[in-house]
Amino acid sequence: VVSTQSTGVKSLTAPDATPKAIAVSLASAGYYCGYDAYSTCSVEQSLVGNTRDALQGQLNNANASYSGHVLKVKGSGRYHYMCTRNNNLTNRSQKRTIKKKKKEK
Repeated sequence: VVSTQSTGVKSLTAPDATPKAIAVSLASAGYYCGYDAYSTCSVEQSLVGNTRDALQGQLNNANASYSGHVLKVKGSGRYHYMCTRNNNLTNRSQKRTIKKKKKEK
């Protein structure tokens, strides 16, 4: 899951996806393609218009693989991400931070 609250994060694979849509897609391992519909996300596969069973709490009904989003970070700052599938606070926990510095002149 990537924090997309800043406006400096944009999806290159779905340019019209909002930060909220990207966050929902990443947090659900692609079970929901986004919060609501956009060009590469149908209403039926979005969180708002979902017509399938609800996402199981441990993501057991999510697909085994997920291509995700290719994200472009425009501004400097810290960007945190983690793997929700393996986040059981053990040695399998996968959490990282990317620090993007301002360009030096």
